[in-house]
Amino acid sequence: MVTKLDREERGVGMQNFKYSPSWDEFSNVLRIHSPQALRFLSKHLPVRTERSFREKESRRPRFPMTICERTFQLVADHLADLSYRGPTSLCCDDTKLYSAWRIFWDAEKEAHYLIGGIGEPYLVANPDALRKIIEEAKLTLAMKMRLWCLQVPLPKIAPIIVAALPLASDHNAESLAKWSLHQEKPQIIIVIVTAI
Repeated sequence: MVTKLDREERGVGMQNFKYSPSWDEFSNVLRIHSPQALRFLSKHLPVRTERSFREKESRRPRFPMTICERTFQLVADHLADLSYRGPTSLCCDDTKLYSAWRIFWDAEKEAHYLIGGIGEPYLVANPDALRKIIEEAKLTLAMKMRLWCLQVPLPKIAPIIVAALPLASDHNAESLAKWSLHQEKPQIIIVIVTAI
């Protein structure tokens, strides 16, 4: 607070202001629950702006688009951050989507990918010819998403999102059960995550 007042007296802005990690975390949680409350708080105490939070989030590694080694490493890291080594439970939920095609830039692979369809993300060499690519490749738009969450059986710990896979509208109970019973490739995740 003293540093903020000192800066205001000198006519200097809040650029490069150093926030303590715990204050930054509290402010971010407040922003997620109520942006209006964060704006009110910012009138009285120094807090990062909503734009600054978005910029900070954009520098974090993105959630993997497929089930891969990094998927499991993120879960292990999250459990290590919680200092939790006990039992966990894994659940899945099918969620209806507002279906749409999206172009996604993967900075690691330096390539555009088409997401929103069933199966793996589709590499797009020429984003300008997107409509033609969708028609020629005969891609199917996903109508639902299966989301796997890991739950730590302790109070006040949010579920950890493990993976998400797009589903077609024609998936029936039998095909979904195969995933849960480890009879198809994507569900290797269930066995590995519960072993962490």
